[in-house]
Order: sequence, then structure tokens, then C-alpha cells
Amino acid sequence: MALLTVTELKSNWLNIGDSSQDTRLQALINQAGAMIDGICKQPIVQTTGPYDFLGSHHQTQLLPYTVTTTLTSLQYKEDVLDAAWTTATGAIIVKADGIYQVYYEDGLTYPVWRANVTVGYTDATCPYDIKNVCGEMVLELFKNTDFSGRENRIGLQSVASAEGGTTTTTIYKDLTSRFRSRLAPYIVRAWI
Repeated sequence: MALLTVTELKSNWLNIGDSSQDTRLQALINQAGAMIDGICKQPIVQTTGPYDFLGSHHQTQLLPYTVTTTLTSLQYKEDVLDAAWTTATGAIIVKADGIYQVYYEDGLTYPVWRANVTVGYTDATCPYDIKNVCGEMVLELFKNTDFSGRENRIGLQSVASAEGGTTTTTIYKDLTSRFRSRLAPYIVRAWI
């Protein structure tokens, strides 16, 4: 999955009319998605996987995600050394005060638990602010390749040139802080 499609990228950010760069653009979209995941300290690009935790004898367990999270299954081990997981039926995900939690009415009484979850967004469900940052990141990544003219970069800070072909200096500013501030609502703060 990706946060944005190649078609959206070409029409909204790059104005490319043919498909000659599609494979490269998809790779850059994936790279930008990984960068966004890293900045936010949680999966923003939709992924499926386990979240393991210890039993607490409570009915709920906080999850470390603030983005869309769905529960595929809840499993437990009766003993830490057990090789196999047993599936618990009736568990659900609840969201309270912006925090996703696993809720299991019978209580999380066994020593080891695993919540199999799907976390993050697809191109169809991605909020526009994240999609916009992803598009701008890909634009910057694309402009750094040999396949672009390198002009019209968002990070262009200054260009200086001298007559007679003596020197040309182009300075780009680091956009990480700009992207980080725009992604701030999605950055995980430690509460667990």
C-alpha cells in the first residue's frame, strides 16, 4: 500500500503526462512513505502485524498508535514457553481520548498476548495533510534524480551565478523541519 497513487502524484505535483517514470515514481512514493513512518514513529502507510504485550488482568490494553487501527485477532499463550498461540474470541478495538485500545471482556489474564492489527492509511483513506506532505517529499526526491530539470524545487533557498561561466551556487534548505511540523498531529508521544 502507499499514501498516494502515481496518477495523483503525476497530475497534482509533477505534471507528467506519460508513464515512462511510473516505476521510479512508485519507488519514490514508497521511500517517502517510509520517511513519514519514521518521522511519526508509527506506521502511517497501512501495514498488518502483531503487537505483543504482557497480561495485566485488566480488560483493556493501550496500543501505541494514534492512526486508524483495526483488530484482526487477539491471541494469548497460557504459558510463556508455549509455542502456539490460542485465539481469544470477542475482543474489539475501542478508541477513547484519541487512543486505540484492545478491549477483552474476560480480562487479559494470561501472561503473554498478541493483538494482530492493521494500522495506517491507504491512498484512499489517507488524510489530505499527510498526502500533501508525501507528494512534496516525492517531488523533492524526484528533483534530486537525474531525470528532472532540478528547477522549481520547494527547498530552493537561493541561486547565485556569475557572468562568464565562472561560478554557479545553488543552495537548498533542509525541509525535514517543515515536514515534521506538518506531521506533528500524527507523531506518537510516549504514554505507554
